[in-house]
Amino acid sequence: MRTLRWARSAALTGIALVVLGVPLVVGVGVSFAGGSAPPFEPDPGATGYGSLAFYDSAGNQVTSGTGDLSSPFAYVVASTAADTNAKIATVYFANPQKGVATGLWVTTNEAASQFSPASDLPSGTPADVKALAPTDPVAATSAANITSWLAANASGLDTNPGYAMTIQVRLQDSGGGGAGNLGSLTYWRTDIGYNTSSSPTTVDGTTVPANGWAVLYPILADNYTTLTTSATGGNLILNSPITLTASVAPTTVSGSVQFFDNGTLLNTSTTPGSGTYTYTYTPTATGTQDYSATFLPTSGSGSSATGVTVQVITGQPPTITEISPTPLGQGASSIPISITGTGFLAGATVSVAGSNFSSSGVSFSSVSVVDSTTLTAKATVSSYTKVGPATVTVADSAGSGSCTTCLSIVAAPSVKSIWPPSLIGASKSVTITGASFASGAILTGPNRVTFSKVKVVSSTKITAVEKVASGAKAGKHQPITVANGVLGGDGRGSSNVLTIFAAPTVKSIVPSSLKPGASKAVTITGTGFESGATVTGPTRVKFSRVKVVSSTKITATVKVASNAKAAKHLSVTVINGIGDGGGRGTGKVLTIT
Repeated sequence: MRTLRWARSAALTGIALVVLGVPLVVGVGVSFAGGSAPPFEPDPGATGYGSLAFYDSAGNQVTSGTGDLSSPFAYVVASTAADTNAKIATVYFANPQKGVATGLWVTTNEAASQFSPASDLPSGTPADVKALAPTDPVAATSAANITSWLAANASGLDTNPGYAMTIQVRLQDSGGGGAGNLGSLTYWRTDIGYNTSSSPTTVDGTTVPANGWAVLYPILADNYTTLTTSATGGNLILNSPITLTASVAPTTVSGSVQFFDNGTLLNTSTTPGSGTYTYTYTPTATGTQDYSATFLPTSGSGSSATGVTVQVITGQPPTITEISPTPLGQGASSIPISITGTGFLAGATVSVAGSNFSSSGVSFSSVSVVDSTTLTAKATVSSYTKVGPATVTVADSAGSGSCTTCLSIVAAPSVKSIWPPSLIGASKSVTITGASFASGAILTGPNRVTFSKVKVVSSTKITAVEKVASGAKAGKHQPITVANGVLGGDGRGSSNVLTIFAAPTVKSIVPSSLKPGASKAVTITGTGFESGATVTGPTRVKFSRVKVVSSTKITATVKVASNAKAAKHLSVTVINGIGDGGGRGTGKVLTIT
């Protein structure tokens, strides 16, 4: 594998450093992957000096073209630096000849006297191309013309397989002798195929478009590396972990990526065909840092290198300017909050301190740094936390910052009573009493109990319409909860003050047949009888000395008036609670004869 070193000072293949989500273009990378080499490769005349890349007039890297063989590309760039004595970079088209040494091939000057230094390039040269010239030779090729080259060499073109329809593009330095000079027969080269027909064709295994050209060897692939990392305010923070991510396209290309810091290898990541390679690194020194990533394909020659230069600074401690919502109430649970300020870094934590707070009184979970000025979290306030101002602190790798006035804790509401008692299957108006009720309070009860038309009359009184569904559970000491604020953010209070009755049923009365004027002890059977229940009968029938023996049995004395009318299937009603607050049940179980 031959590694091609490319300049990292211009943006030609999408290398970007992401700063606060905004791409900042800072580097260049050119990549090669192995292809099917023509029979004359490797060319010994170019050994050790690498290959070429081609650019159009706008500065875009190109690997093929169609429709105009008279002007295939505008600039040629070498893959490695020139000799320090070099002054001129000249482009030649060479005519591959079987059996002839590559250094003796007939060459045609296609860009005479085009200078390598950026200041000597023609006016109008794209800035991205000029940026490569200080290190790598660059030549303008406005005179490069495949059509005229073919006409000039028509009689001498080699038609042997591997040579036919092939041009070796050479970029030759001005070698004029002296130690280290490249010499007149040393050059960078890349082989291209051409096609003068109106249909695509194949040259050395590479598809060449109609009336066009394409790179044959080394094959300039789509592989490129996009190096991204996180930064704050355009800088990285000392001792704050960052993730270097190198993306290689197409994702089917396998290989490895080497990550460097100022030229020192940090890590080699190998994930065949994944397209994404990552490394988490913590800057340990301040100042200018040159991070780079090099993609090395598993097979074929060449490599792709990209680089970015950033500043690592000692981070500024965070500051807090606002917390929303505030206040929070005792008993608030997992309330979403937003904290705004400056200097928030990944991994930041949030805490509360102060004379009123124990370590567990106010806690924060699901802390997420949205950006350097915003973080979100969920706040939970214990029911015993004292009310008053709270000092909130955000801490990260750059230090900590606090705000003493951004958050306060308010008292949670308390519930003392609800009246009247509830009845399964009933819907009625109720009144809740307590303390610290706030406008907009939310009222909840046990399963299958709902409240509507909730109105906070005062800080101690709430009215509402209560509905108890048929599946509700009867019993005493069930919870009623009042939550102040959205989601209970201003606190919540609960108390077991609700009693739910099931309506009683009446199955029988013994004796069941009475005469007018009778006064007798009777026994009533049924279900759901509550202590304090009362019993009523039809007109001119009265019950006294009512005793609830159990939930299924009541004893009483019944008196039938002398003028009561004879009738069958007369109603006997049992009423639980005061009035009918606990429900009533009726059975047609009495006969007057």
